[in-house]
Amino acid sequence: VGIYNCIALIGSKMVVNLSRYQMSQGFNLDEVYYFDFSTSTWDTLPGWYGGHSVKKFSVLNDRLWIADWFGLVQFDTNLTDLGPWYTMGNNVFLFPNDLLPDTDGSIWYADDFVGLVRMTAPYLGTVYRPNGPVSTSAALMDFENGRLCVVPGGHNDAWGNIYNDEGISFYQNSYWEVIKKSTVPAIDTLIDINFCKIDPADNTHVWLGSWGKGLVEVRNNAVVNVINQYNSILESKVEYTWCGIGGIDYDKDGNLWM
Repeated sequence: VGIYNCIALIGSKMVVNLSRYQMSQGFNLDEVYYFDFSTSTWDTLPGWYGGHSVKKFSVLNDRLWIADWFGLVQFDTNLTDLGPWYTMGNNVFLFPNDLLPDTDGSIWYADDFVGLVRMTAPYLGTVYRPNGPVSTSAALMDFENGRLCVVPGGHNDAWGNIYNDEGISFYQNSYWEVIKKSTVPAIDTLIDINFCKIDPADNTHVWLGSWGKGLVEVRNNAVVNVINQYNSILESKVEYTWCGIGGIDYDKDGNLWM
């Protein structure tokens, strides 16, 4: 007796998953069983008595596919494990919620973090998702000459650091561009970007205020300069190294103030 969240028929066998996760008994405790119609017997799928959290079954062309918490696994009609598909390459791992095998041998699946993915081999996948900002965080925006800049923040209500390094988003001509630490390494250390100002004379030239790391200059989506207490008249806190910028603006003569 329990909650069975998946069922499938392959060859002469019916396969079911006992979801102990949905029974509130814990994660990675699911058990996969099968009924063999040729012998009228139940048995456990080898290696699938605990250690898994199964999301979905799907069958196509005499292959059973299981979407587990760590990846996709395929079986033949004898329920022989044909190996896992657990990465898209470049250390991008799979976290599938649903899957759909295609007639061309590829696998479509819905990932918890990266969106819709088409896998063509155990280590090769292509992500399909709507173009959008780098994250849902939006502390402040600036707009100039058709270009929007969005920064994530920030600081907490007590003006303390939250160590946000999610990246910066730009929107222009109905398209989003982002700079983030995986593509622009300098962003990795520039925490808590809480302010932005686009140059009125050049909308590809943007100034960012970091709550702790100083003033950041960006051109054409690349960090070209970081101005702080070490290379300018900006000052650090006396107690510890910290250079916060909480506001930036241009005057009518094109001078930058902060």
